[in-house]
Amino acid sequence: MIKISLLKHLYVSLMITTLLFLAEGSDNNVSFSFDLIYHSYNSPQTPMNEPQIGSTSFIYSGGEYLMEISFGTPPVKFFAMVDTGSEISWIQCAPCFHCFRSESQPFNPRRSSTFQLMNLPYSMEYLDNSYTRGELARDTIEVGNEVHKLTFPHFLFGCGHENGGHYPQRSAGLLGFGPQLDSFISQLEIHKFSHCMNPFRTRPGRISFGSEAVVSGPGVFSTPLIIEGNYYIRLHGVSVGTRIYNSNIKIMIDSGTTYTYLPNQLQTRVVELLRSQIRERPVPNQEDFTLCYSNSLRVANIPKIKFYFAGGADVQLYPSTLFVRAPASSMCLSIFPTQGTTPVFGNLAQTHVLVGYDLQQKRISFKNTDCSRN
Repeated sequence: MIKISLLKHLYVSLMITTLLFLAEGSDNNVSFSFDLIYHSYNSPQTPMNEPQIGSTSFIYSGGEYLMEISFGTPPVKFFAMVDTGSEISWIQCAPCFHCFRSESQPFNPRRSSTFQLMNLPYSMEYLDNSYTRGELARDTIEVGNEVHKLTFPHFLFGCGHENGGHYPQRSAGLLGFGPQLDSFISQLEIHKFSHCMNPFRTRPGRISFGSEAVVSGPGVFSTPLIIEGNYYIRLHGVSVGTRIYNSNIKIMIDSGTTYTYLPNQLQTRVVELLRSQIRERPVPNQEDFTLCYSNSLRVANIPKIKFYFAGGADVQLYPSTLFVRAPASSMCLSIFPTQGTTPVFGNLAQTHVLVGYDLQQKRISFKNTDCSRN
């Protein structure tokens, strides 16, 4: 059952000196790909002779997407949430004074010969009341598989001793993919990445980096990427069936938020258009949902919904994730009103869309794709 997940920083309190460390043996930009399942590594200095990283899983779990990563020497494997709306990466650490239930034991710094505690506390809280608190540290991380690995020493992350809230049980922490200087992306000097999300558990999707992250071919649409603490794009309108409702808002695009949040008036109009075009009787709304039908709602009865972005880019939402299962055997709309908070284009809306970020050109590209086949 999908619940509201991380809606990003309510506040971030960090006593921190920004530290950037390059990958061992690489120069400048690092380029490689993970698969959400495939992963490869390219040095920008040797584009014709690119060492390849193997595969690492990118798994859908509890409304979030997880990537395998190893911490420490010797390396210890964990799954961590990939979150384009967060800065600091963190992992549950021993001693764990209060930690959420996870399939993984907390990372034990005493067992890593490369662990360095920085003696700087950090505290992060999210709008759904999830939180993490602990100390900043540095250690070696590994990405890839048993055949091909990339090693990055001196990776800056939060060693979380108190962590609670809405986290998938398979996760042991979070990888911040935001544009800030201390994020996973910035520390590894990655300027291009893309992801293709498949929430149906048959096969994982894929996340790619560097030259592997180019989104090209027929059906690609691009729009300017606004980088202002997070990633934003300009939403010009939403269509439901043949009806279009125009808008001109800045909306945050976020892999770590499950649902999509629109300004109240726009979200109300979307609900009205859906009600008028779905030929089934709504049922009483559940929890905070604003439009629900019985669980017999057929995909064929759901009109097409498209989001129109600046520059002529448009994204059609996948019908099977537009309505999600809710309590009392209901299927409910996965688009919510913002209630005064930031509009968000969440990960359900990005299902089966290849989304590519080009941070140097400040462009984001979309291509409707069957992510189960990547």
